[in-house]
Amino acid sequence: MGGTIQAESRTVEQPWLFQWEHDDEVLEFWDQPTRMQISYQNANGKNQCFDVTFDFLVIRKNKIQLIECKSEEDLKALAVKDSGRWKRDAQGNWTSPPAEAQAKLRGFEFLILTPGQISPVLYQNLIYLSDYTLAGSYEEHNVENQPVLSRIKATLGITMAALLCGNGEVRVDTVLAMIAHGQIHVDLSCASLREPDLVHLYYHRAHMLAVKHFGCQKSDHEAATPSLTNRFRYSLGNPQVDGASIRR
Repeated sequence: MGGTIQAESRTVEQPWLFQWEHDDEVLEFWDQPTRMQISYQNANGKNQCFDVTFDFLVIRKNKIQLIECKSEEDLKALAVKDSGRWKRDAQGNWTSPPAEAQAKLRGFEFLILTPGQISPVLYQNLIYLSDYTLAGSYEEHNVENQPVLSRIKATLGITMAALLCGNGEVRVDTVLAMIAHGQIHVDLSCASLREPDLVHLYYHRAHMLAVKHFGCQKSDHEAATPSLTNRFRYSLGNPQVDGASIRR
């Protein structure tokens, strides 16, 4: 985004910042964006009215969200103390009805996010790649990138281990930099980048999404890839799997 966003908690808030920074659906996000007045009746029937400052404002392609990040332990304590403001909905998700109501009046969505909702594998991978995303300028047409692209184009879903065990032309730093800058694609929530034999690489993002679409697990990925290749029809403007469009 080109700005600095603060996280008050390394374990509760920071993981979401990393995820939003790499989420294609997120256009912008801001910390402590605005104050909003909420009103409700507490468990004793007493009217409550006060200003709150939400943790984050997230602007997505199709909606705007006001976000509150809290730990599961804090939410349980808050629900005991003030059940009119903090509770679980019918699906078991944490919610705040008065905050939801005020957000809805402004056309926003309100969400409470907890650390348990984010993939630890995804978070660790994003941290691992952060050194490459912050490391100055990136040359997309660097000569070291060409052997990587050639191998990945030739073998759909090649593992990082297989790529690195080639003829010595490929360095792991080159591969990680290409992943960090979106030149090659990986399902970062599937396997740790520190386990290259479990990491599958794709030239087109649509290929990666297709594998994810069919629910391939790490253990059966190799067996699933050939049949997937037969069913996959790729055209430059419209990647498709069995006639269903997959966003690039």
